[in-house]
Amino acid sequence: MAKVVSSSKKAGPRVPAVKQKAKPRTQAERRETTQAKVLESARRIFGTKGYADTSLKDIADDLGLTITPIYHYFGNKQALFLAVTEAMELEFATQIEEFAAVTTKIDLMEIWDLLIGMTQQPNFVRIVLSDGPVYLGRERWEDTSVVKAVSKIFRDQLSHLSENDDLTSRLSENDQVLLQRMMIGCFSEAALMLAANPGYDSRPLILKILRLLG
Repeated sequence: MAKVVSSSKKAGPRVPAVKQKAKPRTQAERRETTQAKVLESARRIFGTKGYADTSLKDIADDLGLTITPIYHYFGNKQALFLAVTEAMELEFATQIEEFAAVTTKIDLMEIWDLLIGMTQQPNFVRIVLSDGPVYLGRERWEDTSVVKAVSKIFRDQLSHLSENDDLTSRLSENDQVLLQRMMIGCFSEAALMLAANPGYDSRPLILKILRLLG
């Protein structure tokens, strides 16, 4: 008779899995996280209430913080508003640069669609176009990332046109600056109007104008 060998063995004690301790964040990481949260909150509240009716306490209360870290990182309300404005300008300037990078000859209708998209971004018009010039000064506008991006497109297009257009090639530096400022001023005012009338479809009018210009 064959000997039956039992294969059952007493299981040894189960070793509990060792939990990996979360690596503590550095002071720099904590600072970056707090700054990002302050900017996000400030962007929303400045955009909703406007610069004049927003206090640093509003932002601190929204985040469950005291005002102290906001003062520590940004200095004062105007400096915080400037940081929010510059961040939003940079976002739009990046869109402009990405758009310009994929085409040589700019389609003005596409530029207009880009403008419409800008007016639909939450808080952009109120912060950048309405309150920004009033509380940060109009003189800073020409040095912003948005104007620099638009200016590059403008100059690139003038350079492209001057190869085949004698009139364009004879424009002086002041002529070019004036045209550029006229164009940016028109777009800024148009953006304010479109933001105030979100149901208005401006594309049919722009198409008519472009046809008239040939």
